[in-house]
Amino acid sequence: RHRFALYMHYESPHSPYAPPTAVLDRLRAHLGKVPLRFEDRYRAEVMALDEEVGRIWKAVERLGLKGETVVLVTADHGEVLDRQHCFFLPRLKYNTCYSPSTSPYDEVLRVPLLLVGPGVPAGKVITQLTRHVDLVPTVLALMGAPPMAGAMGVSVVPQVKGERPDEARDVYAAGRGISALRRGTGKVIYRGAATRDIVDGGRKRSVTLELYDLAADPAEHKNLAGVEKERTEAMWRELLGYMVKDRVGLPPYLKKKLAP
Repeated sequence: RHRFALYMHYESPHSPYAPPTAVLDRLRAHLGKVPLRFEDRYRAEVMALDEEVGRIWKAVERLGLKGETVVLVTADHGEVLDRQHCFFLPRLKYNTCYSPSTSPYDEVLRVPLLLVGPGVPAGKVITQLTRHVDLVPTVLALMGAPPMAGAMGVSVVPQVKGERPDEARDVYAAGRGISALRRGTGKVIYRGAATRDIVDGGRKRSVTLELYDLAADPAEHKNLAGVEKERTEAMWRELLGYMVKDRVGLPPYLKKKLAP
């Protein structure tokens, strides 16, 4: 048999949420007489996508490829479903609710990463922070192929197989006028000029830096930037370094901040 690669890109779940009627009816039956919320339509789209992924896996089994095929399921982003993360951005004329491009919160950044195939222990869960740039090195390693020259990511196969413990690492994310750095349980967020002024509950305020302790505040509701100033400053400088590597256009005052 020849090696093959199949890439399937599904648009759902994605706003505007329009799940199949049959799936929505099943969800209604499960919820009973409770009125459906907008978020429930999102849930129904997730249910529908789960069925489509199941069809792919059944085809793998039917073709006798189960023992020699790696299947990877992931997503590019989550959605802003937390009402405390819904802001209106006057400069962009943009509402962040149900839209991910200007949100650096974990409900957007944390996405599924499921691996099935030879060399992948069933039921194994790793807690190491993993990035999308790690996907290609990971798949190549599982296939026994040589690593890709110049790859930015690293394979997490040693962690998946239990050959190496989960490792502490930074995770950097960039969106539309916003950047974030995750280090351990801490996360610092920088809002650029376009996303700094927000309207929340009809009140306008300006926010440049945010700091969250995800162990104590996993929902990211308590901004500690004004309290833990030294920690915020240290992580902020680290984030600036990642922004430079990512070739994000920095205004002059930020370039001065990076000067030794």
